[in-house]
Amino acid sequence: MSTRPELWQDREIKFDVDKYQIKERPGEKLLAYFDPVEDTKGNNGQRGFLRLTNLRMIWEAHKAYRVNLSIGFKNIINVTQKTVQSKLRGNIHALHVLAKGASSRFEFIFTCVETKQVTGLNHAQRDMRMIDVFNKILAAYRGSEVYRELKLRTPLFEGKQLMVVKEEKIYSEISGVWNLSSEQGNLGKFILTSIRIIWFAETNMLFNVSLPWVQIENIKIRESKFGKALVIVSRYTSNTF
Repeated sequence: MSTRPELWQDREIKFDVDKYQIKERPGEKLLAYFDPVEDTKGNNGQRGFLRLTNLRMIWEAHKAYRVNLSIGFKNIINVTQKTVQSKLRGNIHALHVLAKGASSRFEFIFTCVETKQVTGLNHAQRDMRMIDVFNKILAAYRGSEVYRELKLRTPLFEGKQLMVVKEEKIYSEISGVWNLSSEQGNLGKFILTSIRIIWFAETNMLFNVSLPWVQIENIKIRESKFGKALVIVSRYTSNTF
């Protein structure tokens, strides 16, 4: 079994969790911070602070450390501005987030509740700034799936050159690798980079898989009808190759 901590932060919704689950995991970076912010939907009238990382949004109450939310960006369906009634600010515009959990949908509403004039911005401008910053961070997350998501049969090459992403380095290329997922097997090539492992068929470069290292649960050797085979088990899907 893998000893690396699971990457759940961007793909789960959690309520009232322990402090260690709210803390940023290795590789998770704080990108924006807003304080005070009201969780208007779930804790109307209660001040807290909102953190936006590269994986999720986190709200924590000021005076009750176990009152918190962790909302993974992968769960978010839609982000809009909505007029709501806040106990702290009355009728105001707020950040409205619609998200999907394992079996149901959730609605979250966050409102800036600072009563002082900050950096020359009024309430409406601070509300819009929070919404604008959140949308930019969410767009950046959605545009960087290749770093963390398993991809099948997707364009990876321009001509015959791998389209590397920012800060990706190619470490090794191994020819003559058979993919045994079908009865007859397919001959192809491995490319090992700093971010992922890629396999593609020699006769059809669109027949491929791109698997980030962060998604690998286990690597082992087992017997197959073709002899000994390398088995790579992905962490979040049923795909094994």
